[in-house]
Amino acid sequence: MYIKLTVSATQPVIKFTYSSSSVYVRMTTPSPTYIKVGSNDAGGGGASDSALTLIQYVRNQTGATLTKGTVVYINGATGNTCTVTKAIATSDATSAQTLGLIRDDLENNGFGYVVVFGKISGLNTQTLSEGQQLYLSPTIAGGYTTTKPYAPYHLVYVGIVTRVHPNQGTIEVRVQNGFEMDEIHDVAAQSPTNGDVIQYVSSTGLWTKTSSIDFGSW
Repeated sequence: MYIKLTVSATQPVIKFTYSSSSVYVRMTTPSPTYIKVGSNDAGGGGASDSALTLIQYVRNQTGATLTKGTVVYINGATGNTCTVTKAIATSDATSAQTLGLIRDDLENNGFGYVVVFGKISGLNTQTLSEGQQLYLSPTIAGGYTTTKPYAPYHLVYVGIVTRVHPNQGTIEVRVQNGFEMDEIHDVAAQSPTNGDVIQYVSSTGLWTKTSSIDFGSW
């Protein structure tokens, strides 16, 4: 059993087909989000695949083509469509909104799709190994690396290599963004200055930034 979802620009309906039953879901056009299971196109696998692929409709306004497999983040919007550009792990601004990998070459001012979750195929993964973990690169905009970045770089997990091939390689996309210390739910440490330390305050239940520590009585 598999589910095939089809989007038509003239008839914006997604059709779920299973045996003799059909369910229709009304949606807007162009589709901001497109889910496929068992697709036969370049972004997914064959009909026997059990993996789900989620892709996002985007626009490229970078001034150049975004090639297939480029790691991108959301940098704005035009109309009702988000715009994307190359992500890089050198700052929170260029990594925190990492969306996924460009599914097909996307020309400047063109509309296309980003694989947000699931399989992207048709890649050159010949220099990688199956099962290798991939992270957003801190040195190459739009690239990924097998070396886990540490501070001062920003950690963004991209996915895992599932097939090694010079032109039919596949990556399972699972974008996970790391956190700054002041983004952790029980830490209040915004706008730190030199010499500040973190200490636990029981009255608030928070790890709090302070310029000095009270060690109590000795």
